[in-house]
Amino acid sequence: MAYTNKLHGITTPQTNFATRKLAFVVVDMNTDVTTGFDEIGSLYQKAVEGIQQIAEIYALGQPSGNQFTVVLSDDTLPYDDGQSAYDGGENSPLSRAIRTATGAGSAWAWNASLNGGSLNFD
Repeated sequence: MAYTNKLHGITTPQTNFATRKLAFVVVDMNTDVTTGFDEIGSLYQKAVEGIQQIAEIYALGQPSGNQFTVVLSDDTLPYDDGQSAYDGGENSPLSRAIRTATGAGSAWAWNASLNGGSLNFD
């Protein structure tokens, strides 16, 4: 029997295999978050709690320097007008939630996208 291409494969980038659509966000705390990140009351823990107040978390990355990556359910992630997942810009509502939870004057959440072997943002 000859092979027939059924065109069933997914050929565009996807994040919703057995889940809802997911969004990648890189958080920059503008200060080191690696020291004691796994301790109760750490800056990392407070930032994660702030994120959990407004979005559903699917995965957390271990912090490196000032930054960490979080994977969120896209349909729970708030956006200001003109913002969207994967656009590389700041997610203002998420940034505000992190600043409120941590008391940090400068912290940013950047919408990110996976392209090849890179996580692109900012």
